[in-house]
Amino acid sequence: MKNWQEVTKDELAEFINSYPCELVSDYYMDHLSWNDFRDGRVFPESMVAWIDLVDEGCRICKDYI
Repeated sequence: MKNWQEVTKDELAEFINSYPCELVSDYYMDHLSWNDFRDGRVFPESMVAWIDLVDEGCRICKDYI
C-alpha cells in the first residue's frame, strides 16, 4: 500500500514541479492525478499525486522518487 501524504495546494504544486521526471496528468471523475510511468509502471501504481476537485483535498506519494 502506498504512503499517501495529505498536503496543501502549494505543496502539491511544488512536488509536481520538482518531480525528477515528466509526469502525465489524467482527469477522471472529479480527480486530477499525476502519474510516473517510468520502468513500466501502470495505473494505479503509477499515480504519485492527486487532487479531489470537489473538496480540494491534495495527496502526494514519495515512494518512487
